[in-house]
Amino acid sequence: MISIRKTIASLFITTYIFSQDIKISDVQNNIQFGPMVGEKSITFGVKNILEELVQDQGYDLNPNSNDSLQVELVYYGRTRKQKNIAIYTKKENIVEIIAFAKINQKGKVIKAVGIGKDLRSSMIILNNEGQLQRSTINTALRKMCEQIIKKLKL
Repeated sequence: MISIRKTIASLFITTYIFSQDIKISDVQNNIQFGPMVGEKSITFGVKNILEELVQDQGYDLNPNSNDSLQVELVYYGRTRKQKNIAIYTKKENIVEIIAFAKINQKGKVIKAVGIGKDLRSSMIILNNEGQLQRSTINTALRKMCEQIIKKLKL
């Protein structure tokens, strides 16, 4: 019975000593033009993705941590390309999102870029404009967040 208590106590102490914690600060949306200017849902989504990725790397989220990850969204761009051959149409929507990130105030600032693509092809032209899918934006955000975690070596 005593050895079980010692084992549990040593596991708890080891976990406490070697656990790494980090705080994800509120994401700043400094996009100057386009449909994402001042959009709160995009900043909330980025914070959720970052929290998930940081936890996957073995970090604990702690609002009182000394280490703080700060992210600033600076660019959102869309590109649409379309090719037509007789009645065949191929459309490509590309979303690019750029962010700057750093850990703590004096940390090195890194740049992360996320790109999402939406490809469609059809035999008849239904809509020349082509609607942008929300999943394309989500893919770009996730790729950007993964790049932040990779470049900051978390």
